[in-house]
Amino acid sequence: MYLETAKQYPYRLPEKGGEELPMRLQIELAGLTVFIDEVDFERVAEKNWHAYEAKSGFLIQTRARVNGRSVKINLGRFIMLGCSSVGVEDDSNSVVIQKPGFARFDFTREALMMCSMSERQATSTKRKAATTSIYKGVSFAKRTGRWRASIRPQGGSMYLGEFDSEAEAALAYNAAARKYFGESAFQNDVALENKTRLNVIPERSREEPAA
Repeated sequence: MYLETAKQYPYRLPEKGGEELPMRLQIELAGLTVFIDEVDFERVAEKNWHAYEAKSGFLIQTRARVNGRSVKINLGRFIMLGCSSVGVEDDSNSVVIQKPGFARFDFTREALMMCSMSERQATSTKRKAATTSIYKGVSFAKRTGRWRASIRPQGGSMYLGEFDSEAEAALAYNAAARKYFGESAFQNDVALENKTRLNVIPERSREEPAA
């Protein structure tokens, strides 16, 4: 594997003061330009990396010893697990995702987080498959001619109500996502003339509204 001379880009200072965050490096990896923390450079540089095109974009992978077995591992997980030549143990059943607001190929630790599958679902954007709404958690109810909002906080679908407009249903999803998944949850980008915040979230879980 060939790595060009790494370019150093010091992080900005935290907004409320404090010490400067770790140095990050810009490197060429598997034909792609990525950012990593300086402390991870040696571990990353000693591996052979390959880029694969998937539906979600490019995956950058290598092989590493995890739980005593040689497995394929993505760059983000490799970094967050602290993989090295001696191997690593991992029984967390967690996934590594990129936090919202960071560049696609930013693999610094500030940009990554380990989370459960439900937490991953909470931060993911709306899937690109054909649906009746442009917003996550919103669908059109043909029977009533209104817009339905729902969320899956613990695997099961929770009905949030039906609304006259698609945007109102999207705001209901946003409020529920913040309640169940925290402030890092994905939020629909809704532009309303009347920006009324919807805070009333029904505490019931079902697919259909009551008759």
